[in-house]
Amino acid sequence: MKSLSFSFRPGVPTEARERTLEQVRSWEGVTAAGPLKRDSRDPDIARMAYARMDDDVDVRAMLDRLAALIEVERPDVHAERRLVIG
Repeated sequence: MKSLSFSFRPGVPTEARERTLEQVRSWEGVTAAGPLKRDSRDPDIARMAYARMDDDVDVRAMLDRLAALIEVERPDVHAERRLVIG
């Protein structure tokens, strides 16, 4: 599974954030999308969101698609993490 994070632009109302997240969840290959911490009192943290995708999704294309949304700023890919034993 791949994931990325993004922030909503300052001033985007909660309702518009929810509509945008619904839109992202409807995209092919996206398995989940939501606010990072919905109840945060820090406005910068409250603007942060994530999306999880299937392994076969083109992450660069997904970043471009997110960046094209007027409500979104700073989409970024999460580093791939693996369990290393040894």
